[in-house]
Amino acid sequence: MNKIRIINLYSNIIVLICSLIAISFFSCKQDISEVYEQYIVGDWYPVFELDMDGYYFMENGLCEYKAGYFDYILPDGPKIHSPNDNMPGEPICGDVLTNWYLDNVLHYYGNVSPYEIISDSLKLFDLSKKEWVQYKINFLSPDTLIIFKYDGEDIFPFEYKRKKYKIDSQSIFDRALFCYPKSCYSQEKFFSIDRSGHYITYGYENEGKYSLGEVQESEFKRFEMLFKKMDFEKTVKSVQGADFSDVNASLSSSVTFTKGYKMTTIKMPLRAMFCWDHKEFYWAYLAGLFFTENIRYSPYTKEKNEKYNHSIFRDFLSYKFIKNDSILNLSDTERFLLSILLIEGKESEDQFTAKYIFEGVKDNKQAKTDGRYYTFINKYGFKNTIDIGYNFIDDTGLSNSFKKIRKIN
Repeated sequence: MNKIRIINLYSNIIVLICSLIAISFFSCKQDISEVYEQYIVGDWYPVFELDMDGYYFMENGLCEYKAGYFDYILPDGPKIHSPNDNMPGEPICGDVLTNWYLDNVLHYYGNVSPYEIISDSLKLFDLSKKEWVQYKINFLSPDTLIIFKYDGEDIFPFEYKRKKYKIDSQSIFDRALFCYPKSCYSQEKFFSIDRSGHYITYGYENEGKYSLGEVQESEFKRFEMLFKKMDFEKTVKSVQGADFSDVNASLSSSVTFTKGYKMTTIKMPLRAMFCWDHKEFYWAYLAGLFFTENIRYSPYTKEKNEKYNHSIFRDFLSYKFIKNDSILNLSDTERFLLSILLIEGKESEDQFTAKYIFEGVKDNKQAKTDGRYYTFINKYGFKNTIDIGYNFIDDTGLSNSFKKIRKIN
């Protein structure tokens, strides 16, 4: 019997005693269903450190299950609906969970479904199983919820505390860019969504081509709200400062947020989301990663798509800057953003002092830039300068990210 199972057995005894007291109290006052229906509305955060579930019960009978509903497949086994189904009582963590969790996703169904309270039972509609799942519940107080869950062998009490979030009315970012892991099931490799309504994807299924569309502002706000139930700046800084030096290089997908000229990139979100102290980031990142599965947008015209897919900047995965003996290697989402800025940039005749060599543009002989203006000379000698509107290196703070080029003896 492992440590977690022993802890849960002790907590089970304590909770059952407290539950009997709670049930006796509630039954004397009024019908238990009415009490539970009132108490359950709101956000619930897990007390157990390794419990990654969370819930937001709404008054309209809908529940946001924070971890979301998925179909998975075991490497050598049947389709299942939870990453823990094959390991009862044993938490999966670190690279094992990171690899297994996303590499084997078959489908994402969303995270909002109906719920019902019947006496002392909670019924949730599981979108992946397409059936109602019932749990016994108890309230030790109006702010303490116990959900009894079956792990394949035993029933264990999981405790949740009511959490009240202060939602900032101000915007926390103007654009978000996501990169999927190489083995993720999604049809997209990258996507960008911004407040002005532009929705851009770069996909696996369409042979590495761009696809563009327009979204309503309400759709962007729905996306932004995923990240508002956290101290955004504090959480991002904490995640950025974590040590992920042991992460498999193939998992180095990234996410970038921009607000004005400010740019914030998390280079290892797949590992960072399993830091137990950042459950809100974990929930938001997963929902954001699969947002394209149910996004509502209007495709742009064929001509708009061709502007991107015929551009010399469409192949962006090798973009880098060189300054003397130093190099700036961008994250994948930063490269994706720069490709968008270059494609949407304006031709210019303005003079500038070049500070960097820019590499990675296909069929280009030479490129120099100061960070804002980019002058290209192709293999035929044709020269043109693109103004992207702001300095991608200085204004974003990337000027401090150059590294000395390693010399191979």
